[in-house]
Amino acid sequence: MDYDSRRARTVLFGGYDGSIALSDTWEWDGSAWSAFSAVPAPPAAFGKGMAYDSARGVSVLLVDSVTWEWNGSKWVLRPTASAPSSRNWTAMAYDSARRQVVLFGGQNSTGLLGDTWTYDGTNWTKSSPARAPSARQGTAMAFDSARGVVVLFGGRTLDQRMNDTWEWDGATWTQRNPSTVPLARLFHSMAYDTKLGRTVMFGGDRFEPYQALGPINDTWVWDGTNWARDWTAAAPSPRAGQYMAYDSSHDDTVLFGGTDESYPDVYSNETWELGLMNATPPGNPAISFSTATQSFGAPTVGMTSAPATILITSSGTGPLLISSVSTTGDFALTGNDCPLAPDPLAPRSYCLIQLTFTPTLCGYRSGAVNVADNGPNGSQSVFLQGAGVTAGCDGDLLVSPPKDVTVNATGTSGAVVKYLSPNVLDSDDADPPATTCDHPTGSTFPIGTTVVTCQATDSDDVPSTVTASFRVTVNDTDLALTNVPADITATPSGASGAVVNYTPPTAADEEATAPVVDCSPASGSTFPVGVTIVTCRTSDSDDTPSTISATFRVRVGDADIAWTLIPSTTIHATATGPNGASVNYGAVAADEEPPGPSVTCDHPAGSTFPLGLTTVTCQATDSDDTPSTITATFQVLVTDTDLALTNVPAAINVNAALGSPGATVTFTPPTVSDDDGGPVSCVPASESSFPIGTTNVTCWVTDPDDTPNTATAVFPVTVNDTDLTLVGVPADITTVATGPSGAVVTYTTPTALDEDPNPVPVTCDHASGSTFPVGATTVMCQAVDIDDPGSAIAFFHVTVVPDVQLTLSVSPTTAHAHGTVTTTASLKNLGTASTRATVTYTLMFTDSTYNTSTVATDKAVVTLAAGATASRSFSFAVKNQTPTGFYSVIVTASDITGNVTNYGDFTVV
Repeated sequence: MDYDSRRARTVLFGGYDGSIALSDTWEWDGSAWSAFSAVPAPPAAFGKGMAYDSARGVSVLLVDSVTWEWNGSKWVLRPTASAPSSRNWTAMAYDSARRQVVLFGGQNSTGLLGDTWTYDGTNWTKSSPARAPSARQGTAMAFDSARGVVVLFGGRTLDQRMNDTWEWDGATWTQRNPSTVPLARLFHSMAYDTKLGRTVMFGGDRFEPYQALGPINDTWVWDGTNWARDWTAAAPSPRAGQYMAYDSSHDDTVLFGGTDESYPDVYSNETWELGLMNATPPGNPAISFSTATQSFGAPTVGMTSAPATILITSSGTGPLLISSVSTTGDFALTGNDCPLAPDPLAPRSYCLIQLTFTPTLCGYRSGAVNVADNGPNGSQSVFLQGAGVTAGCDGDLLVSPPKDVTVNATGTSGAVVKYLSPNVLDSDDADPPATTCDHPTGSTFPIGTTVVTCQATDSDDVPSTVTASFRVTVNDTDLALTNVPADITATPSGASGAVVNYTPPTAADEEATAPVVDCSPASGSTFPVGVTIVTCRTSDSDDTPSTISATFRVRVGDADIAWTLIPSTTIHATATGPNGASVNYGAVAADEEPPGPSVTCDHPAGSTFPLGLTTVTCQATDSDDTPSTITATFQVLVTDTDLALTNVPAAINVNAALGSPGATVTFTPPTVSDDDGGPVSCVPASESSFPIGTTNVTCWVTDPDDTPNTATAVFPVTVNDTDLTLVGVPADITTVATGPSGAVVTYTTPTALDEDPNPVPVTCDHASGSTFPVGATTVMCQAVDIDDPGSAIAFFHVTVVPDVQLTLSVSPTTAHAHGTVTTTASLKNLGTASTRATVTYTLMFTDSTYNTSTVATDKAVVTLAAGATASRSFSFAVKNQTPTGFYSVIVTASDITGNVTNYGDFTVV
């Protein structure tokens, strides 16, 4: 529910009536509700978010991730690219300073939610504040236009009801820490009163430590710093789940509906208004207490007992004014949240007082808490008792009476009443002393209220005898009417009817003088033709109830025709086809003459009723009766409820086209499940171009014959940005070292190809122009775009070789004794400058057991000009004693740019 300030109307949609979710739209003009029938319309829903966008003049409603807007004459479905997930018991408010609807929390199939969303009239955007209220449902929010913040209070988390206060400034949630805090609660309602300049909160399902759970009917106001209780002269009954909005044209906060969970399935359709100019309703104030006697046990003299709480209820029909609360004896008032006059306690509201006991002397102590008020007798009290003990003084004897008893009289002498025995506290006796009461349990108590006083005696205690009292009330319920006349039939004496005399009933009561009986119409009156009901009443203020009545009928003429069976409420039926539904009902009339009256209905039972509301008129006729024809009407409502969307596409995931900012996506729209079909609309449509990211597709179908008349479905389309790639990646590079550090190598950095208009930077882990060491180096180049999953990566290799090139030849490769094996090392300077190279020769022998040993070594120094070549030879003479087997030749050429090694081998046989 919200308030449309342009049209001065409070707008209400949907809800729950105890059996079904509703899809009706209503508006309140300050005096009456008006219903609207709109096509299309949102589906039946409750617990959804709704807020009035004053900048655009529409009420915004979110149902199952679909956004609807009400402009005062019709609902408009607003497809959005993104939206909060489907949820119940969320909270919404309109931030007029930033022109956006704010949504927080709720509950869906996965659990409680703690997300914050804003809606600007085009799209929903999810916020990511650094701090936020915990995930919860059933919270309430209102926008404080004077301070420019959304106020949130309470709700239920996974573990408990909450009583925390938060404020949203458009970017950040801030928790407030007021000194006074309302009880923790959920399903309460809030609205901002612009005239008062305060956020108003009412009711909800509360948690009250050491007291109770359940609905409450308190009113609070928030000024931005602290919460304060607003003591109203009247208030709705305790309830939760109600709607509330501020009507700025009448300066009233409007409240509708709610339910008292103490009475399941009882839902209210009451409308209440809270305002400074509202008149206080008439009524008689009264007060009641949660107990008549409060006991505090037996603490040590000078020590204070644990606190006890007494609930005070405004039990009358008018506002209760409490002028003072005071105590007598050793009892102190330590807590009081009751209002003091002129602040009232509204009927059906309650408050709490807290008391403690500090005995000043050993022994039994008594006192009272006295409440002065405008109820009957002007002052009421609760009896207080306790005992004080000290070392050497036994003073803990205490009698705790049972609760007051109320019963109905079973005869003129009253009623036999049994009550629980009083509880005796005496710590020094294993068996506490017995109690005696001046009216024993099981006695006959007279009509009225009797004070029962019970006492216990223990000679060791001081005092040795203590008493306590409670009340037994016997209601006088014997008031009755006897000798009620049977139905009377008279013949008319003229057109005006007939004078009929009868003997009035007799009042039976225990009083010596029977109460007076009044009948209307009185005996001797002229009764018209037809049937007249005579009502006789008698009263006795001592009885409960104090007034009773009895009725009988006077029939003048033959007027006994009457309906014995006719529908009393609207008949609801579900359409079985496009023509409606066949509906059966009963319509029967009877009188005293056979064969009875004839009955005709303009829409016979069993006929096919069209979609919608049909009024059926039935007539029963008997020519002998006066009147000869009676008429009855009732209504038949046939609803078409089969409208639905099936075969809704699953989530679609595609890749963007290379170099494109999106992709064209084709899907099959959902199928309409309905007896008469209907076109399906989807936004964006199939074959539309979808941007990179996730876009919600909203599909709907409307059929004015259905209830609800619109079915919706939402599915996501995600376009992945996967076109990021690297082009122009260099081929592998080989170059000659120019010094001991290697060589400086330059190359052209690859280019990133993407759909973005701005180039995506490319970085390489070995930049062009850097010095590469001798050997092979792998270069990795990478481009990153936050729109794309992952990154684009490419590799190439840079190989830096020394400037001396070495080749090797060994001859012969098979040697015999007395032969020579020559190894020739050929060198070439690949560099651009002269170099001096050292050539090292090593000959290794491997025997039959694979042991290796060095046989010979040699070394030569060669100076090479740029581009020059040279060679050096090394000889090995094979002698008779030279072992046969495999020989390895290792030659290394070294200069300032590095080393190069080559290998050869031969066999001695």
